[in-house]
Amino acid sequence: MGNFVLPELQLLQAAKASDPDLPSGQPADSGKAPTTLLAWWALLDLAWFLFWVGRGIRPSENGINSFTDLDKFQQADRISAVSALLFVVAAVVAILMVRALTEGQTRAMAAAPGAGGYQQAYQQPQAYGPPPVYGQPPQAYPQPPPAYQPPPPAYQPPPPQYQPPPPTQQAPPPPQWPPPAPPPPQ
Repeated sequence: MGNFVLPELQLLQAAKASDPDLPSGQPADSGKAPTTLLAWWALLDLAWFLFWVGRGIRPSENGINSFTDLDKFQQADRISAVSALLFVVAAVVAILMVRALTEGQTRAMAAAPGAGGYQQAYQQPQAYGPPPVYGQPPQAYPQPPPAYQPPPPAYQPPPPQYQPPPPTQQAPPPPQWPPPAPPPPQ
């Protein structure tokens, strides 16, 4: 329920406090708020109320079981349609309310003591002058440390020495077929 009252109430109090016609020294809540704020508040809350009434009347989505369910659908749709129209009217009134509040804020800022009128328009910055001159030039920077050297590898035992395989008995060469030709006679 607070959503229907507290934001609008806060806006009403801020509008009263920034009333440009409020004499200085008067309490902030004695200022006037635009009538569009109250109209918007009433329209918005009424629209939400009718929206929830329409949702409450609508039967379940499972289907229509009787003619009374059909009547409830029609009644809920009509109430929801009125709610939608009130939302549209509340939106239009909200636009008018924001314009009235902005105009009031602008007038209040202009009338504030020491305000000096409206905010000045944006101006380009001035060009930069020469860089400032400092005393002595900076001292030379120290030499950087040498480039990163990876750490030495961790100790690893040396690989075993190569040992040839033990000699085995050599088998005689296999016989050749056909056997070699005998040497020529002399």
